[in-house]
Amino acid sequence: MLGILHTSRNNFRFLEKFWIPKICSISGNHPILNIDEDSNPEEKAHGIEICKQNNITFMDREKRGMHQNLLTAARFFEPKGVKYIIWFQIDSWPLQDNFFDSFSTLCESGQLDNFGVIGYNGIAQNILEQNLYDQLVKELNNGGKPIGIIGRSPLEKGDMWLCPHKTRRIKYPIPPEKYTKSFAVESVAWFAACISIKMLREHIDSSHKFYFHHSWDDLCFQFLAKNIYNISIADLYVTHRPDLKPHSDLPERSVRFAYKGDDRYHSLVGFGDDAWQQVWGFSYDKRETFKKVKDRYKGTLLSKYYSHDPHKGPLKSWNIEP
Repeated sequence: MLGILHTSRNNFRFLEKFWIPKICSISGNHPILNIDEDSNPEEKAHGIEICKQNNITFMDREKRGMHQNLLTAARFFEPKGVKYIIWFQIDSWPLQDNFFDSFSTLCESGQLDNFGVIGYNGIAQNILEQNLYDQLVKELNNGGKPIGIIGRSPLEKGDMWLCPHKTRRIKYPIPPEKYTKSFAVESVAWFAACISIKMLREHIDSSHKFYFHHSWDDLCFQFLAKNIYNISIADLYVTHRPDLKPHSDLPERSVRFAYKGDDRYHSLVGFGDDAWQQVWGFSYDKRETFKKVKDRYKGTLLSKYYSHDPHKGPLKSWNIEP
C-alpha cells in the first residue's frame, strides 16, 4: 500500500478546487495525509474542514522541512501497512486513472526496493509550454507514450532538466528513443516523488536544512553519494499545472515570491545557493563549480554523473514495468 502525502502552507483553496478532486477520485484505499507547515489561522481552519470532508488526515508539522515531514509521515503511515510514501506538489497529480494501483503493484513486487528516490514522467505545462503540453497529453490519452520532463540534471552536460523537446528553457533536448524504459536520474523531476520508508530511515541525514526548495534534490544527492540510484519510471505520468494557481489567488510561480523573501507559501530555508554550497560544496546551477570538490566525491555516482552526457542515453536503465 502507498501513503499519499501533501504538505500545505496557505494553499487550501487550490487544494480544494484542483488537487483533492484529482487525487481523491483515483486514490482508492491508499491513505492520504496532509501535513501543515504553519498556515495562518484562517487558512488552517479551512484546511482542517476540507480534509475532514474528503477523508484526508490533517496534521500539524512536528518539525519544519520536507525531510522531517517525511519522517512524520513514516510514523503515521507505517502502522497502516504503508512501505512507500508518494508526495505531490500542490499543482501536480497523476494523468492516469490507474496510477496509484499500478504503482502500488510495482512497489509490492520488490523491483524498487533498492532505489533511492523514485520519480515519474512529468508533462509540465510551464516548462514544455502550452501547445506542446496539450500535444503530449493528447498523445498519452490516445494510447501513446510521450516523454516529457523526466529528471533534473545539474551535474550532467546540457540543460538543468532532462527533456527531449526544445523549448525556451530546454536548449539541448535528449534523444527520446533512449529514455523509454525506467532509467537512472540524478534527481527526479519532483512535481511528484516517492521514497520507501526503509530507505529513508537507513540512508537519509534529516538534519539537512532544505525545507522545500531543493529538498528532493538533496534527498536524491544523498543517495547518489552512497552509490544508490534514483529512478524515473517512464510509463507513469504526472502533470504539473502552475498556470492554474491564479484561479485560487496563488502566485503562478512561487519561486518569484521566494526571490523577494516572501515565505507565505514555502519556507525559504535552503532556498539560496549558499545553503546548497554549504552542504555539497558546489553551486547547484553552476556545473563547473563541481570541479573544486570532485575529489570529495570520487568513486560515487555524483562523480559519474558529472562525467556523463545524457544525450548518449541514461547512466543506467532497467526493465521495470507496473
